[in-house]
Amino acid sequence: MSWPAIGIEDTRPTKPCQKFEGHTGWVRDVIHLPDGQQIMTCSWDGSLGVWNLQTGKHIANWQDGESAVHSMALSVDGKRVVSGSHDGLVRLWNMETGKVLAKWTGHTDDVWSVCWNRNDERVLSGSEDGTARVWDVETGNTIIEINTGLDVVYTATFSPDSTLIATGGDSSEDEFIKIWDTNTGKLVAILKGHTRVVFCLAWTADGRTLISGFHNQDLGHFHLAAARSFEGPLQCCPWHCNISKWLYPRECTIRPHSTIVEPPEWPAHRVAPSASRGGGPRVVFHRWNTTSHWMS
Repeated sequence: MSWPAIGIEDTRPTKPCQKFEGHTGWVRDVIHLPDGQQIMTCSWDGSLGVWNLQTGKHIANWQDGESAVHSMALSVDGKRVVSGSHDGLVRLWNMETGKVLAKWTGHTDDVWSVCWNRNDERVLSGSEDGTARVWDVETGNTIIEINTGLDVVYTATFSPDSTLIATGGDSSEDEFIKIWDTNTGKLVAILKGHTRVVFCLAWTADGRTLISGFHNQDLGHFHLAAARSFEGPLQCCPWHCNISKWLYPRECTIRPHSTIVEPPEWPAHRVAPSASRGGGPRVVFHRWNTTSHWMS
């Protein structure tokens, strides 16, 4: 069976418009800060860094021990950052002081993913121990522990209304993405189609679409309008050797989408920072202008 090819607006190489140097280990995550002038990074050198977006200047360095930092997320109000590390701890940081406010224990292996809910009362984490945990920010207690059935949970994220949780990772059962009910921790849907490890998931702002990225550089595109009522696995329809898309409306008929949705967390000026695996004594990461390089 053949599938239509994906069109590309501009195939010219995209060049970075800024370089940032300072980390001594792989840069695992990058986020924009609310002022629009700064970004924050986390690295396997055990630190979180704050940078001037325009000049590339390293403004601040936060560190609590030597454990590699895999992930981080900024609270909705912009006052706190949560991070996940190799030591299995979830750390809560004060944005003004750069100090650790709390350390949450429960995971027994690396924490690869962290995410806030919409009102900053809950944090979601995913771990190499195969679980996802929902934490009460006020007390630091685990409210729900989900045994996902994944060998490793590399990504876990709340839906925009915080009623659903999506998890992705490595699986010996070829069930790399699962949807869960936030309140009960019960399985809602299994999204099947990816054949290798899923490393990242992102919801669109309306909560109806989930975008996934996996090991062979493909993308997946799932429409989740029926997630609360759907039972059983969904099969994917690959469109292209590099991009796959999925849709299941309420009647669970599968058909491909026609567009790729811009990640909602990117700012309007379409400048995207990129994390890096770079080697050497100082790791470089880049800022990219994506205005003229977009898929349609």
